[in-house]
Amino acid sequence: MSDQVIDLSDGQEMFGRVAIKLGYIDASQLEEALAIQRETMQAGFRKKLGSILVNLGYLNEVQCQVVLARQHVKPVAVRIGGFEILNKLGSGGMGTVYKARQMSLDRIVALKVLRSELARDADIRERFLSEARAVARLNHPHIVAGIAVGCEGGQYFFAMEYVEGESLADRLDAHPDGLNEREALEYTRQIALALQHAHNRRLLHRDIKPENILVTRDGQAKLTDLGLARALNRREDMRITRHGATVGTPYYLSPEQAQGTEKLTRATDLYALGATLYHLLTGEVPYDGRTSAVVMARHISDPVPDPRHKRPGLSEAASAICMRLMRKSPRERFPSAISLAEELEALLRRPTRSAPRTPCSTRGLAPVDRRRPGHDATGDAGGTRARRERQGSLEQIVGSIVKRLGL
Repeated sequence: MSDQVIDLSDGQEMFGRVAIKLGYIDASQLEEALAIQRETMQAGFRKKLGSILVNLGYLNEVQCQVVLARQHVKPVAVRIGGFEILNKLGSGGMGTVYKARQMSLDRIVALKVLRSELARDADIRERFLSEARAVARLNHPHIVAGIAVGCEGGQYFFAMEYVEGESLADRLDAHPDGLNEREALEYTRQIALALQHAHNRRLLHRDIKPENILVTRDGQAKLTDLGLARALNRREDMRITRHGATVGTPYYLSPEQAQGTEKLTRATDLYALGATLYHLLTGEVPYDGRTSAVVMARHISDPVPDPRHKRPGLSEAASAICMRLMRKSPRERFPSAISLAEELEALLRRPTRSAPRTPCSTRGLAPVDRRRPGHDATGDAGGTRARRERQGSLEQIVGSIVKRLGL
């Protein structure tokens, strides 16, 4: 019996088709919601189709749950490239990830399938395949291993190691005020080791964030989704995105990425890991805003945030490491991922009852202003003028980013 090949790539449209079949929405309402979803994705944000339909008033929460339940009912066996689809794990901007069985070896894998409309774009296909090539060069206990890549029936797929566990984003959902400090530091140490392995092979990840860090049931962190990985040497540097476009997730983006800098360094990944650590420690992203352009502008211009302002019980050492990772100048961050891992290991070996001073220097960070809100040492007129100048500078940066991204 030949493998059945159907379009597996677009889980969100599958959600829409189920909602239509149940009589909850019509085709025009689905298209309206999909258009909004595409706009938010282009702006650097991810929003589920069900949430959009609920916000538009076309679905209620109960109907959304019914659709999700119907969507996850296992169909007849679906196979692609020697892999049998078992169930959907999740979806993102480039495609959908399924739990699947590799029939030749009878083992469970994670199978990423490129969205059908994206597969028609040669540049996007190359970006998808570049992830597979990047992962193939890496072999590390804290990096999700690649298994196979191919195309069947016009569907591009990439098989990876299946991780039994959850992402750090899922863990943050369960702990909205942040994780235990030592737990957050240990995950960061493990990912720093993974980054050092990638950097030694002249690869940048460029999209470090909680969603891209999986945690096994025994507490091992694994870095995944190297779809934005880029070779450091010019010969292998394939410009997959359009010239001047910014890639990465705005909440964890380094200032140099936000500015569209062509020559990125290993320090870019360290900044994103620092922003991720901030989120793990506090339960909040370091910078927020109404649009991706505003968030990017804040990464460029706003002072480095101290996580203790959000969570006063954090140790000075953990806070200083986080802030050093997020310094505006790449040269002022840790010199390498391994130096970060070593410092974190030394910190984790210290007794938990004490909160010793960190060996990390905080020189060069913006001083904490402890005056009352609205009070300025230069007087009311001077304070108002300074605030206006800062606001004007931020607006100029936002305008520049919006113009460069074509938003």
